[in-house]
Amino acid sequence: MEGKEVKRARAVIYYGITVLIGLFLFFYVRMASVEIVYSDYIRLIHQYLPDTLASEKFFVPDILTRIPITYLFRFINIKYFHYLLAFDRTVGVIGFLLFAFVITRYCLRVRMSFISFLLVSTALASLDKWEMLLNGSGYPHLLSYALFAWGFYLFEKEFTGTAGQRDRTMLTALPFLSLLTAGPYIVQFSMTLLVGAVYVILLRNRNMTMKRKLTLAIVSILPLLLFMWSNHYAVYSHSGASDVTLGQLVTEQPGFLVHFILNGFAAELFGGSVLETWVTEGSIGYSGIYVIGAMVLLSYLLALFLYFRSGMYQRTVFPLLLMMSGVGSHALVLFSRYIFLNETYAWSSRYALQYLPGKLAVLLIFGELLTERFKNHKKFATAAGVCIALTFGFGACYTTVQEFEMAAPRKMYFETLRDAALHLDQHTNQELSDLFEYHHGEDDVRVALEILEEYHLNVYYEPAV
Repeated sequence: MEGKEVKRARAVIYYGITVLIGLFLFFYVRMASVEIVYSDYIRLIHQYLPDTLASEKFFVPDILTRIPITYLFRFINIKYFHYLLAFDRTVGVIGFLLFAFVITRYCLRVRMSFISFLLVSTALASLDKWEMLLNGSGYPHLLSYALFAWGFYLFEKEFTGTAGQRDRTMLTALPFLSLLTAGPYIVQFSMTLLVGAVYVILLRNRNMTMKRKLTLAIVSILPLLLFMWSNHYAVYSHSGASDVTLGQLVTEQPGFLVHFILNGFAAELFGGSVLETWVTEGSIGYSGIYVIGAMVLLSYLLALFLYFRSGMYQRTVFPLLLMMSGVGSHALVLFSRYIFLNETYAWSSRYALQYLPGKLAVLLIFGELLTERFKNHKKFATAAGVCIALTFGFGACYTTVQEFEMAAPRKMYFETLRDAALHLDQHTNQELSDLFEYHHGEDDVRVALEILEEYHLNVYYEPAV
C-alpha cells in the first residue's frame, strides 16, 4: 500500500503537469492569433448582434442546436469585453483544461505510472486541435468535453461502488446539463452512456441496482430525444455540399467510406495539417496514410482485446466509455460530412477534439501494462502495448512541434484579416468572403464587419485613453 506522502507527491506532480499543459495551450493561442472575427463569427454576428438577449432569438424551437450557454457568454463578452475572441478562446482553453483535470484524476485513481501518465499528457498537450483552440466559437465544445469526461468519471465511480449520493445525482443530471453546451455532440455522449448502461446490465455489476442501471439508460436517451426534436426545426446551410445519400455512396463509391474512416484514424496519430503537408510535398501518398489509419484502428482492437483479456473490464469502465465516445465521434463525422465528397475532410483539426477520447482510451489501457499489477502479462502483449503507446506519444510530439512552427504564419493570416477589416473599401465582397472563410452570402462579411464598426466591437473597439 502506498503511504499518504507518496500519494500526495504524485498528485502534486500529475496536477502540476496538467496545469503546465493549460499554460502551454494559452501560450500557443497567444502566439498564433490576433484579435479579429472570421469564419463562423460572421454568421453569429448576423444572427445575434447587437441585441444578444432578444427573446425572439432565444425562444425558438431549435434552441438546443444553437447551444444555449452561448447566449450567456456572448452577452458577457459584448457587455464587458467588447466581443473579443480572446475571451472566447480563453474560455475554450479553460474548458479543455477541465477535461484534462478529469483525465488526470482518473490516472491518479488507478495509480498510473509516471511514464504512462507522460504519454497521456503528450496526447492532451498535442496541437492537433489547433483549429478548435484558435477559432473561439468552438469554446462550447471544449466545455462539453469537460462535462462528458466528468460524466464518464462519475459512471466509473458508480461502477466501482465508490460513488456517493451527490455523485449519483450529478450523473443523472449531467446528460440534461450537457444540452446547454453540447449541440450535436450530445449524440455521442448520450449513446456512450447508453452503451455503458447496457454494459453494466450485461455484466451484472453488483455495485449498481437494476433500477439504477435502467435509470441511467433512460436519462441517457431523453436528452438525445430532446435534441432530435429541436434539431427537427433547424435549417442548415452547407456550402459545397452534394445531395448524394449515404446509401448511394455505399453502392457507387464504397471505397470512399473506407478511405474516409482510415483518414480519420490516421489523423489521431499525426494531425491533419501534418498529413496534408506530407501529401503536398510528396513525402507520403494516400495509400501510406490509409496504412497509418489501419494501424491506429488495429491498436484500438488490440487495446479492447487486452481490456477484456486482462480482466481490466471487471475493475474499470472509464477507458471503455472513452473509447466508445471516440469511435462514436468518428461515426458522427462520417455521417455529417460525407456529403462534401472529400475523404480528407476527416483530417480537419476541428475534429481532433472529438477523436481525442478514443486515443486517450488506448493510452490508458496500454498504460496499465507498464504498471506493477501487469508484470505477469504475456511478453508479446506487453511489448505490443508499450510500442503502440510510445508511437502515439511520438506522433503527438511530432505534430505539436510542426504545429508550433505554424504559429507565426497563422498569426500573419489573422493580421491580414485585421488589416482587411480596417480597410473594407479596398476589398470586394468576393475578396472578403475568401479572406474570412465565409461563403454564405454575397455581402455577409462586409455587413457583419460594418455592424461591429457601428457598435465599436472587436477590432473596432478603441479603449478610452
